[in-house]
Amino acid sequence: MSTEVDNNKDIHSNEEVQQDNNEIPQEIDQPLHSFENEQKIESSIDDKQLETQSSPLSTCDNEDNPLKIPSTDVNNEEDAEGENSTAATVSEENSSALPLSEDDNTTSDTVQLESLNQSDDTHQLLQTIADKSNKEASLTILNTLVEGDFDLDKNYIIQKPKKFYELFTIFDKMSSSLQAEILSVIIGVMRKSERNLLASIDAQIYGIALELLNRIDDDVVADLLVDILTVLTSLTINVNELKILLHYLKTENRIWKKHAVKLLNIFKNLPYRYGPDEFFNFPGRNGSGIVLPPIKLWPYQNGFTISTWFCIDPVANGVIEKEKPYLYWFCNSKGHGYTAHFVGNCLVISYSKLKEKTFQHCIQFEFKPREWYMITFTHLYQRWSKSSIHCYINGQLVSNTFFPWSIESADLFDKCYIGCTPDRNDLTSFSGQLSTFYLFSTYLEPSIVQGLYKLGPAYKSQFKFENESAHVLNDSQRRAMYDGKLMNSIVFNYNPVACEEKLVLQAAPKTNVSYFVHTAHAQMLSNVRSVITYSIYSTLHSVGGIQVFFPLFGQLDHQQTDGSINYNVCSILLSTLCELIERSYTIQHQMLNSKGFLAIGYHLEKVQMRLYTYLATEFVAYSEIYHLLQPISEIIQTLHTIKYFYWVVDPSHRSGFKPKGSDGHRPTREQVIEMRRYMLLYLKQLVISSSGTQEEELQAILNYLHTVHEDDNLVDVLDTTVNLMSEYPRAMVPAFDRRQGLKTVFKLLASSSEITRLQALKLLGFFLQRSTVKRKTDAMQPHNLFSLLADRLLLHPNSFTMATYNVLFEILVEKVSGLLVEKRTSEITPDWKIENPAMIKVIATLLRHASDNIHQYDIKLRFLDDLILLASASRDNRRTILQMSVWQDYLFGLAYVYPTQEIQIEITDRVFDLLKILLHHAIKFEYGGWRVWIDTLSILHGRITKEDYYRKVNQMVENMKDNDEDESRTPTGSQSPVDEQSISTPTKSTTSRQVFKSKQLPPYTISEFKYAPLHLRLLNSVFDSIEIDIRLWRSDTTKLITESINNPDNQIFCANVVHIISQMADVLCNASGGLLPLLASATSASHEIELLEYTEGLSPKDALRVLKRVMGLSDLFILGSTANFSELEQEKSMPSGGILRQCLRLTMTTAVRNCMECRFQKFDSSKLPTLSPSAAKGAHKDPLETILELTYLMNTSEAENESEDENDDISLLIASFIKNPES
Repeated sequence: MSTEVDNNKDIHSNEEVQQDNNEIPQEIDQPLHSFENEQKIESSIDDKQLETQSSPLSTCDNEDNPLKIPSTDVNNEEDAEGENSTAATVSEENSSALPLSEDDNTTSDTVQLESLNQSDDTHQLLQTIADKSNKEASLTILNTLVEGDFDLDKNYIIQKPKKFYELFTIFDKMSSSLQAEILSVIIGVMRKSERNLLASIDAQIYGIALELLNRIDDDVVADLLVDILTVLTSLTINVNELKILLHYLKTENRIWKKHAVKLLNIFKNLPYRYGPDEFFNFPGRNGSGIVLPPIKLWPYQNGFTISTWFCIDPVANGVIEKEKPYLYWFCNSKGHGYTAHFVGNCLVISYSKLKEKTFQHCIQFEFKPREWYMITFTHLYQRWSKSSIHCYINGQLVSNTFFPWSIESADLFDKCYIGCTPDRNDLTSFSGQLSTFYLFSTYLEPSIVQGLYKLGPAYKSQFKFENESAHVLNDSQRRAMYDGKLMNSIVFNYNPVACEEKLVLQAAPKTNVSYFVHTAHAQMLSNVRSVITYSIYSTLHSVGGIQVFFPLFGQLDHQQTDGSINYNVCSILLSTLCELIERSYTIQHQMLNSKGFLAIGYHLEKVQMRLYTYLATEFVAYSEIYHLLQPISEIIQTLHTIKYFYWVVDPSHRSGFKPKGSDGHRPTREQVIEMRRYMLLYLKQLVISSSGTQEEELQAILNYLHTVHEDDNLVDVLDTTVNLMSEYPRAMVPAFDRRQGLKTVFKLLASSSEITRLQALKLLGFFLQRSTVKRKTDAMQPHNLFSLLADRLLLHPNSFTMATYNVLFEILVEKVSGLLVEKRTSEITPDWKIENPAMIKVIATLLRHASDNIHQYDIKLRFLDDLILLASASRDNRRTILQMSVWQDYLFGLAYVYPTQEIQIEITDRVFDLLKILLHHAIKFEYGGWRVWIDTLSILHGRITKEDYYRKVNQMVENMKDNDEDESRTPTGSQSPVDEQSISTPTKSTTSRQVFKSKQLPPYTISEFKYAPLHLRLLNSVFDSIEIDIRLWRSDTTKLITESINNPDNQIFCANVVHIISQMADVLCNASGGLLPLLASATSASHEIELLEYTEGLSPKDALRVLKRVMGLSDLFILGSTANFSELEQEKSMPSGGILRQCLRLTMTTAVRNCMECRFQKFDSSKLPTLSPSAAKGAHKDPLETILELTYLMNTSEAENESEDENDDISLLIASFIKNPES
């Protein structure tokens, strides 16, 4: 190890490090059978290797400063015997430990003595404890170590490291109880004093302790040995020690060495170190300290600052009342200057000036032993006012005072010491460790002091290169500390690396102003030494990085010596890696560059499922972990892992990318699905925990759904997306809209899996349910996406199930649930609203194109029942349906014009029940509602015409097939006579054959309007609903029916009914025989009735039935109304009084018809003349099979509740028509 480490020699070449990396794996493969093998391992490292492993990163440019917890490694300490030679720093001749004194034996010499039946001292020690009890034997051994009477309070410092090594050479010759007793005491004194820990490292017991561990069977002793190794590695672990440790941890024949798993606990403490890698060790003895050269002028005009890191290691057998260990002494020959000393655990700063008393200021802070503190004294000089002193501990101001501290003497400051006073006695000597000591010729601001603390105890540079603090300081501190002023203000910088034997080199910039009389180098006095240690970070850097731990993951399932498997190995290794990664940027880069996570994942083929549970539930919940994560990066990596590694079905056939992990053994399908589930829960936590709009996170998920086409590989990701949309709509819905997530929905709707289609519909439903009206309109209407939705679902027309209908209905009313159910449990209530009426068209289109079967019948009935409930429950729902374009066509498409089964009849009944509700609402509440009735009749006529056309075409096809079969039965040679008419007039089958041979169907045209049975059914249902309202009015005995008719609230209803009467008037008059023909027949002598023709397909019988109901309505809504019909007549472009004239014609037609029927009843049939065949034929076709009873207007049973005046007026009017039909 080099005794001089400066800025030009502390960095080794990459070739040297590479040579180390190439040699180490070969050495690790060697088995650890004996301590001689360890010597072979050590001897295999050449001088260049030793230089590499013994030279940690000495400057901040090459230093692995792990975040805010600086790493420290320790070198072995020299034997402190009071000789000046032993106080020197680490020598070049030693390899990996701090040098022992010249009279001490090296490890190699000790091994040789062991092979020669041990030295005389060892034999003497064995003989001494041979006949003693455990207590006496342990006390004798401890007295030998401290060279006196051992006492845990007064005398516990190990004086001879050689004796410590000899103890371990005879260790296996002791009883287990004596071993445990001695080790427990040794562990206590090692933890109590840093000097004991350094002496233990000097003894180089690491290798022999591991050899003993492999031979010992007692678990208690083994645990104590592991504790000793843990304490040793807590201060330093060099390359050789790490290699020996990895040797021991390597299994043989898949079996761990004895107690090897316990040895893994060392890794737990490796990352937890606080303190510098290099420091000065002060033993607190006579003549120990660092002496500085004379300073010709103390820098006071701009103020000055003293800053250093220190750690107190109390002297054994010390007297607090007498001891005053000095941290520094900067005075002239007269004793005037600046000092700082400890009184107990408190620090006192003193200032003495000529002809003035000494001023002392006690800092109210308790310094604990074996803890590192940064102390900073900033002196602010004021010429015209009181100067001040500010004391900072760990970057925080804890005390300040005001007094004139400046010493303007021309005397030299020739009594300058660090860690002692000019008399150098043991009562004033500092005991502990000291890091770099700075003196600045300026007053430092608080922000700069805080920056010094952030740089950590390992910092020893000149504040020259800004990059050395890139991960530690903020921008303002970096600018203040690296602008050159702080560097130029360094008076001296003494650090434990810049040492040459006993000389401490001045490490301040050479261009700075020199305040010294001559050379600025300081000198270490007796027993003070520079110690260089190795942290796990620097050692890993020397052996190639964190990769040396990866092979241990391949031994997770290896057995112990008793055949059992310890499952805590994985958790220990992972926790160690996590701590190392968290505290070191270098380790982080090594993990990424070496693909460390993939390597670990390769070894962790069989992962406990509870680890996935932890990942999915607790991992992101910790704020410390979450702040270190980048959610979008983690989400992309997780989806990439699921896509390429955790696939359920091989994606290479459809998705087109080559999956990974297909070679070798893969988990079962169920295991992969379960692991994906936990990974998606982890992904969900990342999405919901991230701040912002979550657009990028959602975009990553949508990209996955777009690029993966296997349903098994995407259905769980889709389910996660649906859950995110339903549970967190505030953030997800806007992101879904901006990222055009509807494209993903329609891509998924083309899937052949119903589960995928249903989840895609759920995703669409949650988006529509949680969107504003504007967002929903802008997203769906421009491209008519509801029609596209029907087209997508029609790609699988036979897959329209009840589950699909339930999701579509949920979208219709925006009551989307998270479950996929065949039967809806919630009942429709009045608060259910139709939010997306276009879904009615979608559902009706799917039902129209689906083939008829029992399942489709059930869906139709369910759909119609739901619509009836929605329409019955809310007026808004009825109005919403009526506002749809050609909504009647969707409903008539569900009905059957010519039903052939009971279920078809039931479906048709449901359709007309719904039409009755909607038409009644339109007539009663909507202005111009009569036009809805007209449109409904027209659309129904078109539906009937189309059905007749299809039946005609089907009949033509059947006829053609029958004729082809008949021709095939006719003999080819036979001929039958053909008349001329058959030649000139083609038969029906011939026409059909010609049509289909020309590949043209008969032209489809909508014929003139004709009333069909369905039209009459629709008319009767409308009249029924109107008459129900009239009965309700009649049932109210508190007011007349005319009051209800003339009520302003019913004016729309009355107007629509009058329009219906006006629309039907002429048709009914003509269908009943016509007013003029009826009058002519009534006035003729024979009372013959002319042949009645059907008008618009309405038979006289049906016309009379409708006429009777229309006359009842006209009496109330026309004759009983006081409203002016001029607006209604203008709306229909009728002349003034047209509606009343239509009412008059209806009344006269009814009266004449009734008059004729009454006469026909009293007429003697024997007196009838013989009718001509044509007349007989006409009479036979007369549809009047029954004679209507008395005239409707003379029926008193229906006019009982009307006023007498009204009855008189109507009776007089009708009676005049009956008695004088000619008028």
